[in-house]
Amino acid sequence: MKRLTITLSFVIVTTVVVVSKVIATTAPSWHATGPLYMQSLRQDTDQPCSYMQTWTHPGFTLAGCIDDYHQPIDMAFGQLSAHGKIRLGELPYYRQITLPPGYILYPLSGTDGALLVGDDDFHYPDRPIAYYPDVIAALSWPDLALRYPTPDQQFRYGDGYLYALHDSVAGSRDGRWAVAQSSSGQPVRLNLETLAVNAFAEPLKGVDERSGDTYLYLMHAAISDDGRTVFMVNPYSHESQQAALYDVSCQTGCIRQLTDYLDDALSGYVYALKPVFVTDDTLEFVGLVNDPQRGMTYNNYRLGLHLPPDEHDYLAFGDSFSSGEGAYYYRPQTDLVDNKCHNSLAAYSYILRPASHSVACSGARLKDVNGTAWGQRSGRAKSSYTDAETRAILESFLPGNVNQIEFLKKYHPRTATISIGGNDIGFADIIKQCIDPRHNWRDDATCYPTYEDRYELFQTIYESYDRLLATYRTLATASPETDIYIIGYPQLISVTGSCGVNVQLNTDERELAAELTDALNETIAKAARASGVHYVDVSDAFEGHRLCEAGQAAVNGITAGNDGLQIAGHPVLGQETFHPTAFGQKLLAEKIDRATHNFSLIRIKVESQEAPRVSPLKPALSTVKQVNRLIRRRSPSSTITTDKAKKKLVVTSKHDAKKLKPKQAVTVAVADKKITTTTDDTGEFNLTIDIGDITHTGYYEVHIYGTDPFDELIDIVKTAWLERADDPDDPQLTVQVNRLASGGV
Repeated sequence: MKRLTITLSFVIVTTVVVVSKVIATTAPSWHATGPLYMQSLRQDTDQPCSYMQTWTHPGFTLAGCIDDYHQPIDMAFGQLSAHGKIRLGELPYYRQITLPPGYILYPLSGTDGALLVGDDDFHYPDRPIAYYPDVIAALSWPDLALRYPTPDQQFRYGDGYLYALHDSVAGSRDGRWAVAQSSSGQPVRLNLETLAVNAFAEPLKGVDERSGDTYLYLMHAAISDDGRTVFMVNPYSHESQQAALYDVSCQTGCIRQLTDYLDDALSGYVYALKPVFVTDDTLEFVGLVNDPQRGMTYNNYRLGLHLPPDEHDYLAFGDSFSSGEGAYYYRPQTDLVDNKCHNSLAAYSYILRPASHSVACSGARLKDVNGTAWGQRSGRAKSSYTDAETRAILESFLPGNVNQIEFLKKYHPRTATISIGGNDIGFADIIKQCIDPRHNWRDDATCYPTYEDRYELFQTIYESYDRLLATYRTLATASPETDIYIIGYPQLISVTGSCGVNVQLNTDERELAAELTDALNETIAKAARASGVHYVDVSDAFEGHRLCEAGQAAVNGITAGNDGLQIAGHPVLGQETFHPTAFGQKLLAEKIDRATHNFSLIRIKVESQEAPRVSPLKPALSTVKQVNRLIRRRSPSSTITTDKAKKKLVVTSKHDAKKLKPKQAVTVAVADKKITTTTDDTGEFNLTIDIGDITHTGYYEVHIYGTDPFDELIDIVKTAWLERADDPDDPQLTVQVNRLASGGV
C-alpha cells in the first residue's frame, strides 16, 4: 500500500514495445510461451504527496514521496481509507473509525468489505488478518468503533491463524479474492467467500551478503478477478528485486520470472510498484526508470497478453452540458421513455472531433460516472446485464446503461472531456424553485430569500469538492495515458439585460444564479488542479448570447418538450430548459478549442489546494436578511419523491437511507405542512402526505430534516411540482402558462 512518487512535469508518450525474450512454461495463459506486450502509458507520473522520505539504492539516493494510508478508496457505500477515514454515500464530509489496536484496513474497492491487517510498520505483525464483508454493519454507533474480529472472520492457516505483512495485501477488482504474504514471507491466496487459504509459492526471502542474515522480501502484489494469476514484485530494494507471475491453479513450477524481462523491455528499469490487473489478461503498474535525459522518473506501464485495441482519439463524458441537452438532434437510443440521455449529434464533442464518440448523459451525477450501481436507465444494476449485453453497450457507445468510466477503461482514449457536478448540487431543482409562479408573477417574493437559505446552497456546492476530487483522481487512475480536460459551466443568463417571458427570474434571482455558477466553477477548478487534470473555464463562452441579451440565443429559456412537465394542459418545462442551443454548443466548442489549443496542453502537476469555503461577504449573502435559524447540510436527492404529484405526496428515504441515522425522529416539510415520523433500523421510512389543500399549484421543495449517522444536521431535499386537488383554479396561472407555452425559446 506504499507508493514512491516524484514531482515532475508531465510528458505523454504512447508506444508499444514487443519483447522477444520470453521464458517458456507449461502453463496456459500468462504462463504459456509467446510474447508479452508492453505499453508505455504516461511518463513522469505525478501523485499527491503527504509524506516525503529519502530512499538509498546502489549508486543513487532519491528524495521521494510515499503515498500515505489516509487516501480514501471508492467503496460501494462511499469511501474508506486504510486508517479508517470514512464517508457515507454522498455526504460531503468524512469521519474517523476507531480501529482495533494495532490494525489497519485494506479497503476492497467497489465493495462493502475490507480486510483487517496487523500494522507491521508499527510492530504489530502478531494480529491475524480478518475479513469484514460489510464494514458499515460492523461499526458501533455513534462512536464509530469497528467491532473486534471474531474467529469466524479470520483465516485459518496451518495449525492457527494467518498473520500477514500488510504491504503485500491486495484484492481483486471484483472483491472475491485477495493475496498476501504470511509473516514468514510465504505468498498465499485468500478466497473471500470461503476464507480458504492457498499457499502457492515458497517463502520469499533473501540473504544479506555482509552479515549472512536472512530477511523477507516485502512484496507488492496483484491478483486477477478469476483468482488464477498473481503478480508479485519487490519495490523497496534493487538488490533483492523480484518480479514474477504465479499461476495459482498449478501444483508446482508455474512461475514466470519477469525481472530480466522488465530489464530488457524498459530501458533504465529500476523497479516496479503498485501493480493491478485491469483485466485477467492485462496488468498495469508504476515503474521507476533511470532516463538519460530526465533522470529518475516514475512512469505508468501496461503489460498484456494481447496487442492493445485500436486507439481512440477522443471520448466525451459527463452530464447534460456535455451530452448536448437542448441542442436536439438526439441519437435515437437516447430519446426513449427509459433513456433520456439526450446525447446530441450537435454537441460540442462532435463539433471538435466529428468522428469521435460521446457517452455523456443528461442528468448524470458523479455516481453515474464512477459509482457502483451501473447506469441511469431505469436503475438497472450491473448484475442485470449479461456479458453479451454489456459488451454490446460498450461497443455501441450507448450512454445511460453502464457507468461512464467503463468506456474509459475499455478504450483508453488519448483525450477525454467531462462536465459533471451540477446535478450533484441540485442546480436544476434550484432553478425550478426560482421560476415558480408565486416567486415571479407577484412582487412580494424571491426564491431563497434569507441568508440561511442561500448559505446552505453555497455550502452544498463547496462541500462537493472532495467528491469531485475523488472522481477526477479515479478517472486519471483508470486511464493514465488519457489527457483529461474538466469542462466548467457557462453563465447562462445576463444579470443586467432585458428578459423575455421565457426566463421568469427577477434581477436578484439572476444574480444568485450567476454567483452559484461561479462558486461551482471555483470548486471544480480547485478539484481539477488538485488532481493533476486540466480545467477549462467556459464561463464567458456565451457572452452576448445569454438569456436576456440581444444576440442570437445560445441558451434555451423555459422550453416545452416531449418529456417535461405539463401545466394546464401544456408541456412547458422540458429537459432542454436553461440548456445550450445548437448555437450554444458551437460557441462551447470554439471556446474549448481556443482554451486547450486543440487539446495540446502539456500535462500539469498536481497542485495542493484548500477546499473552498463559504464567505459571508458574497453579495448574494450580504444583501439578504438573516432569520437566525440553524444551518443544515443540504443534500439534494432525486429519489425521495416523484417529480409531480396531485392530492397525495409519497415521501421515502429508501434510496437515501444511508444519509439518515437509524431509529431517529425526522420531519418531512412541504409548503406549510410538517409531519414527524421515525426511521427504521436501516434509516428508511415511507410517508404519505395529503397535499390537496396546499395554497397554490406550483413548485415546492420537499424536505427531510433529521440527523445523519454522524449526528450532523441534514436536509435531504427535492423540488417537485405539486397540484391542488381542484387544480386548475387559478386564472392567472392558466394565462401565464399559455404565454410560456407559446413564447418559450
